Amino acid sequence: MVYLQTAARPRALLHRDRQQTRRVNLPAQRGSIYDTRGRLLAASESRPSVFGDPQRIKDIGHAASQLAAILGTSRDGLIERIEGRGHTRFVWLARKVSPGEAQAVRALDLAGIGIQDESHRFYPNGSTLAHVLGFVSIDGEGLEGLEFQFNDRLTGESAAQYAWCDLRRRPIWRKSESGTANGTAPRHGDSLVLTIDLVVQRYVEEALEHAVTQFQAESAVGIVMSPRDGDVIAMAGYPTFDPNYHRESPRAHKRNRCLTDPVEPGSCFKPLIMSAALSEGVARLDETVDCGSGVWFFGSRRMRDTHANGTLTFEDVLVKSSNIGMGHIGTRLGDKALYEYVRAYGFGSRTGIDLPGESVGIVAPLRKWSSYSKTSIPIGQELAVTPIQLATAFAALVNGGTLRPPRLVRMVLDSAGRQNPPARQPGPPRQVVPQEVADAVAKQALVRMVNESPHDIKLAKYQVLGKTGTAQVPYRNRRGYEPDAYIGSFLGAAPAHDPVVSVIVMIRKPKRSLGYYGGKVAGPAVREIIQKTLAYWDIPPDRDPASLATLAMNTAAE
Repeated sequence: MVYLQTAARPRALLHRDRQQTRRVNLPAQRGSIYDTRGRLLAASESRPSVFGDPQRIKDIGHAASQLAAILGTSRDGLIERIEGRGHTRFVWLARKVSPGEAQAVRALDLAGIGIQDESHRFYPNGSTLAHVLGFVSIDGEGLEGLEFQFNDRLTGESAAQYAWCDLRRRPIWRKSESGTANGTAPRHGDSLVLTIDLVVQRYVEEALEHAVTQFQAESAVGIVMSPRDGDVIAMAGYPTFDPNYHRESPRAHKRNRCLTDPVEPGSCFKPLIMSAALSEGVARLDETVDCGSGVWFFGSRRMRDTHANGTLTFEDVLVKSSNIGMGHIGTRLGDKALYEYVRAYGFGSRTGIDLPGESVGIVAPLRKWSSYSKTSIPIGQELAVTPIQLATAFAALVNGGTLRPPRLVRMVLDSAGRQNPPARQPGPPRQVVPQEVADAVAKQALVRMVNESPHDIKLAKYQVLGKTGTAQVPYRNRRGYEPDAYIGSFLGAAPAHDPVVSVIVMIRKPKRSLGYYGGKVAGPAVREIIQKTLAYWDIPPDRDPASLATLAMNTAAE
C-alpha cells in the first residue's frame, strides 16, 4: 500500500486519466462569405463522419463488411485503413457522410466505431462566383480563391476541453469550465462582405456561357467594375466549376483566368495610348494624319489597316481603329514616354486585388525594346496584360483619368457582427492623365466608336462608350501566332456622361467562320450586361426622345 500511494502513484494517476478522461475538440466555426447586399455565398454546417478505435474493434473483417455495405466503399480498403494505423486509437473511416448513413452506422452498435460531427463547407449558389470564392479541403483549409487568401481570418481559433468518459470512452461530463486547452472558448472565424453583387454576377456568367456556345469558343472572361471607387461588381470565367464538387472538375476549369492568363490586348489598348499622347501634347484629336490608304512604312516595318484609310483625324484613328494612325502616335511619344504611361496605367505590376495567383503580365523593360516597339505597343502588341489589369486601366480612363485599385472585400465582420478593417487596404487613387484628356477620349471618341459601329453594341435608353479589340493568340513555346486563333474583346461603360459601370468581356478562340472580331463576339455580351445592370440598379435613362427616335431609325437602316 505504501508503494502504491508513493512511488507508483504518479504512474497510476496518469493511467487513470488516460482511461477516464478524453480530450474533446471544440472547433471554431468557419466564417461565412456574403455579397454586397448580404446574400449568402459560402457557409459551414455540421456533417457526421465515421471513425474507428482500432484497439477496441473486436472483429475487423466483420465490422468492415457491415460498414462497407452502408457507406458504399471497399471492405478491403476499410480493413487496410484500420490495420495500417498501428497502435493509434483513432482513424477516420468515412468523412462527412449523409445523416441516413450516420444513423445506419449508429444502429450497428459496433464496438470501436463512432460518429463525430465535422464542419462542412458548402456553396448555396453552386458554380456562381466559383473562381472568386475558391474552395476548401476536406479538413476545412482554404485551397483557392478567397477561401485561401483569407484562410486565417475565416478559420478562427479552435479550443479543446477534457471530459470524464464512460467505459466506451463516450464523454459524459466536462471536467470544468477552465478545462479548455487554451483557457478560453473557441474564437469563431471572421466573415467577409464582398463588393460583388450576386445578381450582376449571374448576368455576366449567363452572357459568357451564351457567347462561348454561340461562337463555339474555347473560353471567356468578364469583369464588371464601378469606375468611381474601383469596386469589382462581378468577375467570372467560363468554363466554370461547382466548388461543392471541385474534385470532379478539371484543373483548367478552376483557374481564375481574369488574374492568371495574360494576353495581348490588341486594339483595346489604343484609347490608353491616345490619352498618353494628348497628355504629352504631341497630338490633338482634331489633328489630321496620313494613314497611307491602308499601308504605311515606319522605317523597315510595314503596317496595315483592315480598311484602307487616307487622311484621318486622330479621333477618327480611334473610331476606325487604325493601326497606322496609332503607329504615328507611338513615334511621336517615343519609347520612354510610352513606357512610362504603360506602367502608370498599372501594366507590368499586380493590381493588388484580394485574390491569390495574380500575374504581373508581360511588359519588357525599356532596354529590351526594339525599333519596332514604339509602333507595336500602341496597337496592343509586344506586351501581355491580364483582364483585371485592363479592366482597371479602362475604369480609370472613364473615371476622368483617376485610377483606383480594384477592391473585392468591402468589410470583415467578427463573430459578434462587429466590423473590422480588411487585411489589405487598396492603395490611394492616382491621376494617370488629366481629366479633360480622359473625357475627350472616353466621352467623345469612344462614344462615336459605339454609335458608328456596325455591331450590336448600342442601347436605346443609355449612351454607351466603348472600344473593340481583336488580338491574335501567340504560340506558347515559340515565336509567332496560332493560325485562325483570336481573342475578341470589348470594353464598355455607361451612361457615357457619368459612367457608373464599366465592363470587359474577352472571348478566346471563337470559331473563325462564326465571327471573331471583338465587336461581334464580345460586344453583344457587354451590351446585355450593361443593359441588365443599369435596369437592376434603377439608373435613369440618359437619352431624350429625339435621340431615341434617331437611334431607332439608324438601327432599322443597318
